[in-house]
Amino acid sequence: KAKSLDDDDDDDDEGNARTPSFSRWAKADKLTFCASCQCRIAAHQTLCLDCRTPATVKKPRAKSKPKAGSLLDTLMGGSVRSLQELCVLAVSKYIDSVEAFGDVPPHMLDRICKVVCRFRKLDRRTLQLFLNPDRSDLTILDCADLKSDCFATIGVQCPLLTRLELYHCGQLKDKDLISLSESSQLLKEVVLDGCFQVTDSAMAAFVRERNSLSEFGLSFSTNINRETLQALADTQAASLQKLSLRYCVQLDSSNIGHLARLSSLTNLDVQDCELLSDAAMAPVLESLAANLVALNISGLRTLTDAGIAPLRQARKLEELHMANLGHITDESVIAIAENNPHLRVLNLERCVQLTNEALLAVCTNCPRVAQLSLNSLDKLNMEGLSLIPKYSCDLKELDVSWAQAVDENWVAEVIKYCPALTKLMIWGCNKLVLLPVEKIAPPARKLNIVGVHVS
Repeated sequence: KAKSLDDDDDDDDEGNARTPSFSRWAKADKLTFCASCQCRIAAHQTLCLDCRTPATVKKPRAKSKPKAGSLLDTLMGGSVRSLQELCVLAVSKYIDSVEAFGDVPPHMLDRICKVVCRFRKLDRRTLQLFLNPDRSDLTILDCADLKSDCFATIGVQCPLLTRLELYHCGQLKDKDLISLSESSQLLKEVVLDGCFQVTDSAMAAFVRERNSLSEFGLSFSTNINRETLQALADTQAASLQKLSLRYCVQLDSSNIGHLARLSSLTNLDVQDCELLSDAAMAPVLESLAANLVALNISGLRTLTDAGIAPLRQARKLEELHMANLGHITDESVIAIAENNPHLRVLNLERCVQLTNEALLAVCTNCPRVAQLSLNSLDKLNMEGLSLIPKYSCDLKELDVSWAQAVDENWVAEVIKYCPALTKLMIWGCNKLVLLPVEKIAPPARKLNIVGVHVS
């Protein structure tokens, strides 16, 4: 039988000594709260059992590890979002309910369009929100959900376009490209990514109808071949300054020679065109090297020192990407570094033959380098790595992932003597397991250390 609230038991005092909970039959007037932790105790007590026992020492709470989901935020340099950014996210999230933007500035439309593309919500209807007769440039980062006829409407509704960037435009076909060309006569800068259905002849016709292209980019295209490159050389040689042909897998020694006639070219990108060999690239680089400011030959795995030998004539290089060139040696890098003191970006990832001598040449001859990648250079030791904090004080981004000589002391030196450093990549460095907080930059400094846990 349950006890009533009026019943008194001798063992109430014993029961009240147990904290923090009581039986539901305890009298309300016999309860009070601990003066220290505020848990419920008997009325004649002031402290609970835990607070009265000196021997009870609470263990410090273990520091929680960062969630895996926060890694992307770290990589992107996450910070507190502004009100403007929150508004852009909100509008992008509910873009299906938006009928028109009104007098939104073009740069804000671009930001909203990028977020809408990230949410994969750009389709035939939402595309119309970003098309305006007054627009001079348009960038769409995800055209995957656009039907082929949508591309023709871009030129019709934006006749004043001078710059057009379309990514993941796999639905683009020959007839759509022709319609776009006819309605967009003012285009000077064109970047098309993933247009694998467009044929070589259609792309060549598009190029021939353009007047004085200054930038032209194609990537992930399996059809681009001799006709397009010849059209570029015949009609755009005097004006074309930037050319990107990433992952155009049919480029080889039989057609790449046309690029040697592009006398005004300053930026060339042929990343991962794997059929390009020494015999194909040497004549092109010999013709273009004197004017080149930026060059990307990453992924041309068969290139050797002979293929890039003409780069020793270059004097204006500011950006050079040579990732995954496993056959080049210190000799080539030393010659390039000595002749290009204005180099700002250098990518030597997986150039596994390079040693301390190449790094010494870069550090001493190119003091303005801001982005440097030494990823997976196994032959670098601490003697070579120690040159970085001594000479490369302007570094903003540094990647030394899988460099086995990297340790805590070296990281501390780099952080101390490279005050402009904002991003440090140190994946796979076996001597680094946990970086002590006292060796990291002060909280006020914005520095992302990616690849190791910081305590």
